[in-house]
Amino acid sequence: MIIPVHRDWDRLALCLQALREQTLPREAFEIVVVENDPSARAPAERPADVVYAHQPSGYSYAARNLGIARSRAPLLAFTDADCIPAADWLARGVAALEQADLIGGQIRMVAQRRTVAAGYDLAFGLRQAQFFRDWGGFATANLLLRRQVIDRIGVFDARLESGGDFEFTRRAAAAGLRLAYAEEVVIAHPARETLASLLAQSARTARGVVPSTFRRDGSTLAQNLGRVLRKFLPRPREAWRLLRGEEGAAALTPPERPAVLLLRLVLQWHFATCLLIALWRSARRGEWGHG
Repeated sequence: MIIPVHRDWDRLALCLQALREQTLPREAFEIVVVENDPSARAPAERPADVVYAHQPSGYSYAARNLGIARSRAPLLAFTDADCIPAADWLARGVAALEQADLIGGQIRMVAQRRTVAAGYDLAFGLRQAQFFRDWGGFATANLLLRRQVIDRIGVFDARLESGGDFEFTRRAAAAGLRLAYAEEVVIAHPARETLASLLAQSARTARGVVPSTFRRDGSTLAQNLGRVLRKFLPRPREAWRLLRGEEGAAALTPPERPAVLLLRLVLQWHFATCLLIALWRSARRGEWGHG
């Protein structure tokens, strides 16, 4: 069980408590928490049943890689410090890994305040089934795998700020490993409640898309850009489903849906703008076309 943390000790405490309440016996799994803060501002009291490590450089994928190195378990489970696993999360995850080498579980978004931003995340945030369908990957907020996956393809790309989870899981699929979405393996994730937090996430995702998603297989820049933008830019059918309350929008009330749709359009265009800026900067650094 590997959890990166960056100055989020209060929510980590809630995550750890949920892990102690798992239906899987506590002695059956280890917890490795990796601090990803250069200043090392750890809490004064550290629970004795948790292994702590410090990765002062890099992003969260560097922290997860250190967690992998510190763990000796044959099965690895990843979540984030702000997530709350269901009581049967690990038990169901272990069972699901009997049929697959790597699984992505359901990420259930929850909101304490019903802002428009929170409504957006309730409808569109971290939809693992769609990630698997559209991108062939999963988010590390709810990811479980056999250690043989690491032995086969290596660890996460520690250079990536975002998108390292999709790059890793697509690499596993390309190696012929068995990937599956397990809806019954559930964690809860807090919805972002402000526009600023959604914009920051959009920019971070765009910066990660360039190195983690764009193909180095001879595809032109225009082909790559077109493929990515088709995944993110507005789709009339999606707007209609949102207004009708279908799929993720079922979590929204009818008055919330038009405002969330408008925010969806704003964020999609914001992402496209950030993506173009990231591509331009990558080209200026001479990175495009190498790797």
